Amino acid sequence: ALMYENLSSKLGDIITEGIAIVFPDAQLKFVVNFVERRNNVEADILLEDSDGEQFSVLDDSGGGLADFIALLLRITYIILSEHNNILIADEPLKFIDRDRIPEASQFIRKVCEDFDFQLVFVSHIPEMVAESETVYKVTKSKGISTVKRVDTKNS
Repeated sequence: ALMYENLSSKLGDIITEGIAIVFPDAQLKFVVNFVERRNNVEADILLEDSDGEQFSVLDDSGGGLADFIALLLRITYIILSEHNNILIADEPLKFIDRDRIPEASQFIRKVCEDFDFQLVFVSHIPEMVAESETVYKVTKSKGISTVKRVDTKNS
């Protein structure tokens, strides 16, 4: 039980911090409740508003917030597992509105740096590409793909 409480607290802290930075007007806290069901421990993933009301991330929060939380959950799962600290994702923040992309990208970059984690992602969102450390542009002509490294301000 103590292990689950510690895990819940660590996940909650990281994701709540990200929510506060990227979605400051939402004033939401990320909560993980571990419960036993059918002789297994399962996690209820919830958001808690300033009144203490809890609700499902998917039910009432919008696609951008759910996308952001899902990416952070995948990163923290890999960090806490025995797997290599790398994740390859296709358009991981496609539902976040563009005004929030710089903050989301900067927070994810901070998490990756803090935990020595590599995130490789595909994106067509210029604001996300601009915040990337290394960028490769893939173009296709006559059925042949070409990959070229692009200089960015962050490399």
